Amino acid sequence: PLRGETKNPWSNERTPGGSSGGAASAVAAGIGTIAHGNDLGGSIRQPANCCGLVGIRPSLGRVPAFNPSAAAERSLALQLMSVQGLLARSVADARIAFEVMAQRSPHDPWHIDAPINGSTLDAPIRVAATYGTSLIGTDPAVRAAIDTAAGHLAGAGYQIDFVDPPDLEATLLGWQQILATETSVTVYDQLMSSTSDDFRRILGWMFTDDVILDLAGYVGAYSQRAAILRRWTEFLDDWPLVLAPVSQLLPFAPNEDGSSLERFDEIVAGHAPLVAVNYLGLPSVAVPVTLHDSGPLGVQLIGRPLREDICLDAAQAIEDQTGMMSEHLWEQMAS
Repeated sequence: PLRGETKNPWSNERTPGGSSGGAASAVAAGIGTIAHGNDLGGSIRQPANCCGLVGIRPSLGRVPAFNPSAAAERSLALQLMSVQGLLARSVADARIAFEVMAQRSPHDPWHIDAPINGSTLDAPIRVAATYGTSLIGTDPAVRAAIDTAAGHLAGAGYQIDFVDPPDLEATLLGWQQILATETSVTVYDQLMSSTSDDFRRILGWMFTDDVILDLAGYVGAYSQRAAILRRWTEFLDDWPLVLAPVSQLLPFAPNEDGSSLERFDEIVAGHAPLVAVNYLGLPSVAVPVTLHDSGPLGVQLIGRPLREDICLDAAQAIEDQTGMMSEHLWEQMAS
């Protein structure tokens, strides 16, 4: 209502994703080379998926975050689940920008001053490939994108095993509960009093009473998070990379997520692989793989804590076979 609708350069019938949809549209259209974004619920990787870009959601603590103008420090959920990252048209550009953003800063107490590149892993690097959760079916085109990416990685020397990581369904509920509970006591009233009708309706759908916990439930939710994260780090000890959908659904039409409660719930369920990474604080790189009727489709590569380099290497192996989606977009614009 304030600024007008952000367009996806590929199609007016396709959302650019959010919340960094404007950043993604600008980079895809060639307005800029690199854009900053922060990722609390997929706000870098879903715009990358919708606009045919590379998006990096770093590990918790990798890129320092500090907002000196904030009235108060962020709640614990935002400290643990929201990180600063970027969008770019190529893996090479994304890698350079990431290395610059990961410089040491004393302003963020969560920041970990660790080398960008970790130790070399024994070959072949094992990749656990998954089509997503059983909460909702995975669109055939998304499954095909996973298969294509798996083939590219196998051709580059990776070992691909189709095996689901642990507790993928539970991560969605855990993310909703922790975020909704904290939002209910921080900015919920402010948001409900100062935003549009559409925003308030969707906020009500997301933060329903059944995901807002009492104190005992809230404490238990963080204990549950630690248990699931431990199972994931143990899993990643055997499979250092997870190949997963960004979303189990195709990018939808603008404002379709606000069209009905049923469609909203379907989209949230489809985004379970997306928010699992936020819930666990792990690194992930989204990279485009295929072209669908309305535009590109990507996948994400999830890695061990602070091993963005392994995710980027795998994304580069995929890009080497698919090329940059921006080249296809500019050809489309020229014609």
